[in-house]
Amino acid sequence: MPLLLLAGGLLIGGLLAGCPTAPPGPAPGPGAGSCAVPGQDAVLGGPLPTFLGDCPWGRDCGLQDYLALPELFPEDRVEVSDEELDALLRGWRDAPGPQLAPDGAGDLRQRILEGTRLDVLLEGLAERPLDVAIKREGTDMTEWEGSWDDMDPPDMHYRELVVTDPLVGLMQVVVFLPEGEGPFPPVVVSHGHSDSPFGHIPRADFGEMYLNAGYALILPGYRVSGGDDLEAYATRELLKQGFTLLGIRMYEQLIARRIVAWLPEIDPCAPVGLVGHSGGSVSGNLTVTAPTEGLAFDAYVSDLASVYFSWSETPGDRYLGDETVPALWQYSSAINTFDAVDIPLLHVPYGYPDGVQDQLDFFDDTIR
Repeated sequence: MPLLLLAGGLLIGGLLAGCPTAPPGPAPGPGAGSCAVPGQDAVLGGPLPTFLGDCPWGRDCGLQDYLALPELFPEDRVEVSDEELDALLRGWRDAPGPQLAPDGAGDLRQRILEGTRLDVLLEGLAERPLDVAIKREGTDMTEWEGSWDDMDPPDMHYRELVVTDPLVGLMQVVVFLPEGEGPFPPVVVSHGHSDSPFGHIPRADFGEMYLNAGYALILPGYRVSGGDDLEAYATRELLKQGFTLLGIRMYEQLIARRIVAWLPEIDPCAPVGLVGHSGGSVSGNLTVTAPTEGLAFDAYVSDLASVYFSWSETPGDRYLGDETVPALWQYSSAINTFDAVDIPLLHVPYGYPDGVQDQLDFFDDTIR
C-alpha cells in the first residue's frame, strides 16, 4: 500500500480570523495568534447532553464517535485491509530505513499536519459549533480519593465539563481553579495512558502546587486511552481509513485550548501553557510543532518523546499504540530535536520525580 494512503492531504491555510477587540489583560504570548480563538463569544453552562448513565471516561466512552469520524470526510477517507496495514507495519518494523531530514521547519510542520490528519480536522474549525455544559462543580476531592493512594486529598475547586464536538462527540474536560477571583494564568494539562484528569492531579502534588501558585488548570479527559486492546482496535480502524488516533488526541488538546476563552476566571487573550505527561507529551510534542494558528499554545512542558511507531504482532503480546503515525516515523528524530518549535520549551524527567517547581518557575517566566 502506498504511504500516501495514510499521509495524503493538503495543508489548510487562512483558517481562523483574529479576535476583533481584545479585552484588557495580559499581552498575548509568543504563540501565533494567542487571541484569535474561535468560539470566544460562546456561553459556558448550557444544558447537559442526554446519555445513558455516567460515561466511563477513559475506557470505551468515545469509541463509536472515533470510529465514525472518517465517514464525516468521505473525500479524505481511504479503505485499507487489515492484511495491507499489517504488511506495511511489518515492513517498517523489519527494515525501518534511514531517518529523513525535512526540508526545513515549514516542511516538518506540514508533514505533521498531513501525517496525523489534523489538517482535515482543523478545516472549518472557526465555524464549528462547540457545546459546553457543566456536569458538576465543587471542592470536595474525597470522591476521587482512589487516585490519591490512600492520602487525604486537599480541597480543590473543580468544575467538570461535558463538551459536545461535531467531530469527536462527547468528551470530558475538568477545570481546576485556585482561590480568588482571577483572572488566572491558564495551563492545559495533557495526561497519559490509563489516566484521567482527576488521576493526574495528585501526581507529584501537581494540582496542589499549581493551584497554590495561582494557575488555572484545564485537563481534557482522553477516551479509549487505556493502552489496551480497545485502543489498539480504534488505532487500527482509523489507520485503515487514513486517519490517526493521535491526530484526534491533538485535536482534543486544541478543544481544551479553545475552552480557555470561555472561562470567566480567565482572560480570553491571555497566554496559555501546555503540560504533557507520557502519551500526553507524545501528542503535545506534535501539537506545539504544527501550525495550529489561532489555537496556538505559548509555552510547553514535555516529559517524553516518541518514534511514532508502537506495534507488536507477537502472539500473546499483540499491540498497536495510539502514537503510531506511519507517515512520521522516519521524521521522528527531526521532531524530537524540537527545532521547529517556536515557543518556550521545558524538558522535565518522566513523571516529574523532582516535583513541579521547575515547571512553575518556567511558566512564571513565560506566560505570567
